[in-house]
Amino acid sequence: MTAPHATSTSPPSWLAMLRAHGGTAAFLLSGLGIFVAAALPFVLLAPLLAPARRYAIFVAWLRAEHLLLRLFCGLTFQVSGLEHLPRQPSLVFAKHQSMLEVFTLPLFLPPQAWVLKEELLEIPLFGRVARLLGAIPIRRGSGLEALEAMLDNGLRALKAGRWLVIFPEGTRVPAGQRVQRLKRGAGMLAAAAGVPLVPVAHNAGCFWRRRPWPIHGGTVHYVIGPAIDPRGRKAPALNREAQDWLDATTAALEQQAGLVQADRPRASGR
Repeated sequence: MTAPHATSTSPPSWLAMLRAHGGTAAFLLSGLGIFVAAALPFVLLAPLLAPARRYAIFVAWLRAEHLLLRLFCGLTFQVSGLEHLPRQPSLVFAKHQSMLEVFTLPLFLPPQAWVLKEELLEIPLFGRVARLLGAIPIRRGSGLEALEAMLDNGLRALKAGRWLVIFPEGTRVPAGQRVQRLKRGAGMLAAAAGVPLVPVAHNAGCFWRRRPWPIHGGTVHYVIGPAIDPRGRKAPALNREAQDWLDATTAALEQQAGLVQADRPRASGR
């Protein structure tokens, strides 16, 4: 799937002015309004719906949010590498630069469960929605107990036919920065699951940054890499191969978006 190309026709002057001066605020306010309006009935009705129907409603909401992003911010996305997606449920290692990929990955990947920090599931309304969609919490700082719980829940989701999405860096890393090494739990999950590991790189952080705040217009590029076979391999080796591909591909995409990798510092290891 590829997002529609932005047309070459310039937007009306009033829309161009809105995008330049208040597009981000307009998107956030309207997007939040749609979320609240949709989330309240969803929380009430979701327990009565089959998981597949719940997920379809979630994807419909994401499509509405992307329409707002395109209207108010002039932001679209494109995807390459769809031919690399395995036929069986797999484990996705995705870069995490901003909130934007959270809005986008479900639009071009098969139905999935997400591995999230447990504190995110404590956010009112959002946390309830995430749990109803099958999110897998991981408690930071709980050591082996947290890893075992993540492995157990992750394997259960894969056996149920859901893909599993994990951000192996463990947190958002701004565009242009890299972590020294991926979280060990990501590689452990890949080794234990024995299913293909699919890396996904992108340059979303060049357009939706944590700071400075405004969302910039343009086209975000997502690249799905060749699947990595984890069978018979150790977690550190899987992490290294995935990280090498993610770092190299992300750097190329950031340069494509106008960010020069060499001008940005390297993040400390996590």
